[in-house]
Amino acid sequence: MLLSSVFDSPARCLFQNFIQFNGYYGCPFCLAKGQSVKTSVTGSTQTYPFMVDSDTGHGEPRTHQSTMQFAKEAHDIMVKTGGKKVVYGVKGYSCFCFVQKFDIIRSVAIDYMHGVMLGVVKMCTKLWFDSKFRTKPFSIFKKVKDVDRRLVNITPPNSISRPPRPISTHIKFWKASEYRSFLLFYAVPCLWGILPDEYFKHLLLLVRAVFLLLSESISVVDLKTANSLLKLYCLNIGKLYGERYYTSNMHSLLHYTDKVADLGPLWANSCFPFEDFNGDISKLFHGTRGVEMQVLAAVAINQKIPLLAQRLFPGSQEHAFYQKMTSRGRKIKLGTEIQEGIYIVGSFTDPNTCNYEEYFPVLFKQFGNIRHVKYFKRVSIRGNVFHSKSYMAVKKRNSYTVLYRNNESNECGLICTYVTFIQQCQKPSYCSAKCFCKVPLYFAIVEQLKKNFAFQFIDKANDESTSNIHVTPFLKDYRKLVVVPLTDVIQKCVWLDVGLEEANFLSVFPNNYEKD
Repeated sequence: MLLSSVFDSPARCLFQNFIQFNGYYGCPFCLAKGQSVKTSVTGSTQTYPFMVDSDTGHGEPRTHQSTMQFAKEAHDIMVKTGGKKVVYGVKGYSCFCFVQKFDIIRSVAIDYMHGVMLGVVKMCTKLWFDSKFRTKPFSIFKKVKDVDRRLVNITPPNSISRPPRPISTHIKFWKASEYRSFLLFYAVPCLWGILPDEYFKHLLLLVRAVFLLLSESISVVDLKTANSLLKLYCLNIGKLYGERYYTSNMHSLLHYTDKVADLGPLWANSCFPFEDFNGDISKLFHGTRGVEMQVLAAVAINQKIPLLAQRLFPGSQEHAFYQKMTSRGRKIKLGTEIQEGIYIVGSFTDPNTCNYEEYFPVLFKQFGNIRHVKYFKRVSIRGNVFHSKSYMAVKKRNSYTVLYRNNESNECGLICTYVTFIQQCQKPSYCSAKCFCKVPLYFAIVEQLKKNFAFQFIDKANDESTSNIHVTPFLKDYRKLVVVPLTDVIQKCVWLDVGLEEANFLSVFPNNYEKD
């Protein structure tokens, strides 16, 4: 059965056989008519103002049954008159209307890559930073250098493939993934104290709502919270920015929670992975003539090669060459497997050659006398490579700030180093080959981060709207080392040191499924 589908806006109109999103009744999910707003003497744009007299903020929801009725009316008129007729935005039947169990409305997802990142967020950054709007109250065009200084100071983890690029010189080249990182992680610390207060608080609503809808697990309460945040965000667009910015992408925000309730989190129905495949397809042809035949031939070869590769002798030069040619990207060479799914990366460091005396007290306090102590700087946990502060080969990445389990709660900290040792036997007279003193133990030594609850960067009324962003004091204000089992390391965090004296920021990832 066909359960769901995802498109950008133009392709979605073709799929459903609706009019374009910039026409009357152009919303594919409700019967909001919209209105035309003048943008200049000769220009105008189609908008979908927030409906204050509606509980949802949008028009009457479309259904599969009503859409089939509208399609029938449009089809009958075309048969009788030979002319085209649009009924509430429906041009006629879509062939997918007749796919068994498929709902032409509820089974069509909204792509947040195009809708939120390349739609709403891109529009907002243009309003804030474009010189054309420099006289507007929301413009921070004159402070773009201050934002850039904060932005380029951030060292994201290696989970985020693209490092931050300056807004003043590179924003026109930003990809959708960069807008996503900006919204979820960078925008709050980079715009705090720069974007006027009411616009900053307005932005927080979108940050929190999108974060909730990108989570791995979304409760009914989360859906209600996200829906309230998005309604409040859309309601205030006209007052803060102007009526002409009630665009179709802005209007679609009101439908996101319904789509998540029907089809799952935003990351489960997104065009991000399909955009990656576009790059793969572009490598399948090398000229402008007969492109389709080039693609077909390349696909046939790619499908046949793995079958031929089965005849290669493992360990041979031919097999090694095949693996080298078919591997994508740089592969990390894994070392000793500590536990299932956990590997040491790189070599051990002799404690006699390094200054690790500061770690002995915390190890002795917890484990007593230990021997055969060795340190290492990187580890692979469940396929993710975590660094430590002692790993100095990478300067512009921070892959050592982590979320870890501490008893029944989760804490954040900076991994200083990794250590392995053997505990000294407490009862040597009864020691045997199976004694615990023969088994090496592996831990991360973590510098615990403490949230500064006394420091409020937003008022308490909006405190919940950015619970994914935490404010932490400088490390010199608080320093506590803890020993954490590697199995208790949950995920990397985004450490957001933007060069402010008042505070640092830290954010967690909304999910572990979506790859940048």
